Amino acid sequence: MPTPKRVLTIDGGGLRGVFSAAIIERMEAVTGKPAREYFDCFYGTSTGAILAAGLAHGMSASELKQFYLDKGAQVFEKLPFYQIIKKLLYWTYSKKELENELQRVFGDKKLFDVDTLLSIQVKDTRTSTADFYNNFPYTRQQHPDKNLPLWQIIRASTAAPTYFEPELNRYIDGGISCYNNPSYSSFIGATKYLKWPVGTDQLHIYSVGTGYHPPIIPEGALDEQNKIEMAAYMVEELMDDINLLQNQVMKRLEEDQKLCWYKRYTIKFEKASFDHLDIPTAGIDFDKIAEMDAAKYVPKLAEIGSAVAQALVKSEDF
Repeated sequence: MPTPKRVLTIDGGGLRGVFSAAIIERMEAVTGKPAREYFDCFYGTSTGAILAAGLAHGMSASELKQFYLDKGAQVFEKLPFYQIIKKLLYWTYSKKELENELQRVFGDKKLFDVDTLLSIQVKDTRTSTADFYNNFPYTRQQHPDKNLPLWQIIRASTAAPTYFEPELNRYIDGGISCYNNPSYSSFIGATKYLKWPVGTDQLHIYSVGTGYHPPIIPEGALDEQNKIEMAAYMVEELMDDINLLQNQVMKRLEEDQKLCWYKRYTIKFEKASFDHLDIPTAGIDFDKIAEMDAAKYVPKLAEIGSAVAQALVKSEDF
């Protein structure tokens, strides 16, 4: 039987990317291979773009996990006090540190210089559509204009509104679309553009989340929510619902239509889910660790990711 094509997709989620890195670290331990040698293609959105590009670039999951541990607080460095008005009205964090780190890691390498298949999702505000930057043969032939510096594409995909300023005054976080969880887009890319065969024994898609924590409005408090609070609630709730929908679509492709094999690795940040996997919850503030910019909780998120990986990543999946 021929070896199936294997795709690894990684969600967005800010500094919760360290959770994803710990999951992939376990995958590398189980397979005994670097991700780049095991998987045929990587898809990543937002923080997942950092991880997907790093893996395609040849970095190990352990190196990427350490990147978050070492650089998380530095990257999420608030703008100086004298820019307080701009900070409140536009974005909270300077892009400088993230940009510098991406340039340090990826140098002047362009997208088409990467020899492992890679797709990064961004949101194009001029067309109001998701845009896919990948190095597929189709893209190389039909869209040579997409051969931008790799660091810049990643920066665009991580430009979360209110957190970081847009890239090229045009592109924002790819998670502001249906593709924060890029699982279904990876199926389309694999079958339509890469022309890979379908079937549960032909195409395997591994989806790594960053953990999720749906927003809850306490009983009796809904009438007291102001416009800003409700806007934030709606964005977060819609993104969580879209992620769940992506997962449901993928399970239908697998279970009903037998078009691919699919496995999702993530956890809901709540006590019941942790108890189900026998993961200790003492001292965990689920609201705090779920924040995309909670730099002080990065070590705890890495620890949680490793525990979830031990529970969910099974040798029979590979």
